[in-house]
Amino acid sequence: MQANWVTSHSKQPFYLRRAFILERQPASAELSVCGLGQFNSFLNGSRVGDGYLEPAWTDYDKLVLYRRFEVSGLLREGKNALALEVGNGWYIWDQSFGYSFHFPPFMPPNPNPYHPYGENLVACFELKLRYADGTEERICSDADCRTAPHGVKHSNVYGRSGSKARRSKTAVPTRTMMIPTGRPRLQQSRTRSRRGGWRRQSFRLSRR
Repeated sequence: MQANWVTSHSKQPFYLRRAFILERQPASAELSVCGLGQFNSFLNGSRVGDGYLEPAWTDYDKLVLYRRFEVSGLLREGKNALALEVGNGWYIWDQSFGYSFHFPPFMPPNPNPYHPYGENLVACFELKLRYADGTEERICSDADCRTAPHGVKHSNVYGRSGSKARRSKTAVPTRTMMIPTGRPRLQQSRTRSRRGGWRRQSFRLSRR
């Protein structure tokens, strides 16, 4: 797995886009994706999956979950584009935006106070393509990704979201970065293996 975590170098939500060209239609295609704290994914303008507020919340210093989708039906020969929306979740949460982990003054201090898990929101993906002749191709998050600021300036399931009416149309090059310290693991989902059980695999990421 050669995917890199990429970022817009901001604590605020951002868009990520990766354009690519396919010379032929794949027989199957699996997209593994993670955005911390939360993500929505789109392929050629169509939403990928039916989940929201993914991946599930964990102690990101110990474990990071990601999702896997079968997306061959969303791909086409020629130009393609994968896009992500990346939001705060619990990865980097500004408690001034409404919800707070602080206990009221009359209570003892919170024994497990919240702390941010990183300096910037991050995302990564790997698109694994298999062709009818048995060959494979991988398209991963890398320096060819582009990012742009999101109209929503903060997002979390318990807190409110701050937004601006105008959406940025400026895409800028992104940079790869060191990965979070948690061990990546496939999040259980409705996607089942051929034998009918949940698929749980490691998700090894490069540290470039």
